Amino acid sequence: LWAYGHQWWVPDQGMPTAEVIPKARLLGTVLSIPIKHFSKTQFQFAIRRLNGKPVQALALLSCYNHCPTFKTGQTWQLLAKLKVPKNLANPG
Repeated sequence: LWAYGHQWWVPDQGMPTAEVIPKARLLGTVLSIPIKHFSKTQFQFAIRRLNGKPVQALALLSCYNHCPTFKTGQTWQLLAKLKVPKNLANPG
């Protein structure tokens, strides 16, 4: 019951229902400390605008090759490919 209430209270707002958005212009804030791997940098991003329209959503973004230095709390405007997250549960 608690999880259902939380899901209802904090859903993403204003996000399109498309499975993939190939060129999304995002404006938002870096929420987490970026995790740097050998080939990528990954961080949570609070999206405030998507292609110029106001939205409220969280995304896990990855940057591959030649990534700038991201810091928590910074506001960035990025061009990204967005995909709907897939459920990791066993479908069988």
